[in-house]
Formats: sequence, C-alpha cells, structure tokens
Amino acid sequence: MANPKMSQQWGEYMSLLANKDSLLVLIPILVQMHLLNQMKSTIQFHEDGPNDVDINIWPKTLHKVNCNPSYGIKHVIQTVKDHTRYDIPYQKAWYSLKMAREIIYDTWESSVQKLPKYMGALKKYNPGTIVEWEHKTFKPSTGAHVIGYIFWAFAPCIEGFQFCRNIISVDGTHLYTKYRHKMLIAAAMDGNQQVLPLAFAIVDDESTSSWK
Repeated sequence: MANPKMSQQWGEYMSLLANKDSLLVLIPILVQMHLLNQMKSTIQFHEDGPNDVDINIWPKTLHKVNCNPSYGIKHVIQTVKDHTRYDIPYQKAWYSLKMAREIIYDTWESSVQKLPKYMGALKKYNPGTIVEWEHKTFKPSTGAHVIGYIFWAFAPCIEGFQFCRNIISVDGTHLYTKYRHKMLIAAAMDGNQQVLPLAFAIVDDESTSSWK
C-alpha cells in the first residue's frame, strides 16, 4: 500500500519537475528521496540514544555511500558525531551502512546471481574475452550448485600481453564480504612502464586448487 505522505512528496516534486526547463535538475532529488524512503521503511534502530541520531543517520549514510562506495563504518560514526555530537554504537553504524549498500547496490547474494549474465555480456561485447567457471555441488540431493571459482581475462589485455616484459606478478585481495572471498589478479608491465592487468579470478580461498 502506498504511503500517503510519500505520494504527496512525489506529487510535489513532479509538479516542480514539470515546470523546469531541464529534467536533470530534479531527477537526482527524486532518486535520493526514493532511496531514503526505502531506507526509512526498512531500518529500525533499538539502541539507546537521541532520536535525532536515527533521523540524521539515514540520509547522510545513504548519500555518502551513493557518492563514495568505499565509505566505511568509521566514516558513518564520524559523520554522525560531527552533526549530532553523539557517538553511535558500532553495531548501529554497521547496520546503517549495510542497509544503505543493499538499497543502492542490492545484496551480495543477488549480485552473485547476476554474474552469469554479466559475464555473458562481457564475452558478447568484448569478443575474445575468456571466462571460466568452476562450480561446487552444494546439495547433492537437489542438484543445487554454488560458484567455486571464476576466472576471466579481457581480450584487449590478452592481446596486449605480447608487448609486456616476460615477468608476471600475481597478487590477491580480500573482497570483505560475509563469505570471505578473494580476488586474484595477474599483471605485467609493458614497455612504457605501465601495469597491464592480464587476468582476474574470484576464489573462496588462496589454496593450491584455487591457484590452478
């Protein structure tokens, strides 16, 4: 069921929008307001603290994450403190950041489900791109599978390797999700002293099998 107050707000903004010469003026406001209403209807805080803290944390967290994907928990805590002089609990900052990211970028699970389609698009629009999958059986009784490893190399990177030095560096980094996956990257250096990424892989852990 639609929220009457939300519908009224949308009506007011659409009325303003109709009188503007450029649609680009208020579209970001509409998107921001829509995301904010989503967040307000989803997040419920129960920790002790001033009520204005919760009112301030929603729009600020949502706006910051929307502008800067690397915006972290410590930034949430500091931002709220700067505006309210109140130190919010770590759990409240974490939950606020989690919900903001899920509203803007969707959940980790839904993102993983979109990977096959995304990788298919990479191969279609970048002919010569290589994508390799390895699945793990999750429930043998149902035949359900989960992703074990993903490897891909863009066609331009493959073609550019012939102009690189004969030294390949391989490194890994944490993805910092609840599943603790890691991304492995192979890179080389070309004649202009520039680093060229050659291939990428997402694995569950750095092990002998994943490196293979």
